[in-house]
Amino acid sequence: MVTSLSDFLVQSRRCMELHLSCAGGSQMPEKTRRLHVVLGNEACDLDSAVSSIALAYLYHYAYLNALDEFEFEVDVVPLLNINREDLELRKDLVLLFQKVGIDFRYLTFLDDRIACDGSDHGGCSVKVESKAVPSRYADGPQHPFSWV
Repeated sequence: MVTSLSDFLVQSRRCMELHLSCAGGSQMPEKTRRLHVVLGNEACDLDSAVSSIALAYLYHYAYLNALDEFEFEVDVVPLLNINREDLELRKDLVLLFQKVGIDFRYLTFLDDRIACDGSDHGGCSVKVESKAVPSRYADGPQHPFSWV
């Protein structure tokens, strides 16, 4: 049971790793699991990064409260729209995350492999949450992305 933001980030990282292992060919333990990735804008400024994490945390609880309405469970993962090595360049993010006790090891970044490559890997679906659609996706939705 997730009781804090830190616990949520640990769980979301484990869920991402589970979905990644299934993308590599192993079988998903439960065929009724879906992956919901919350991705902010490509600038990954402070409000975008915080919004990705906060919205993913909110979705996690929303899905838990609505389990009876779905035929599947949903794993929610916040995705920071930068490469892991670029985090050190974002001094505002580093300072905030350190102040609130977020362990960088449990954050998910663009250069961390994602199970969704357009094929069906155990029912992975991605929903992009952003105030502005990242320009590299500006041509419109492409499977498995759906725009909000």
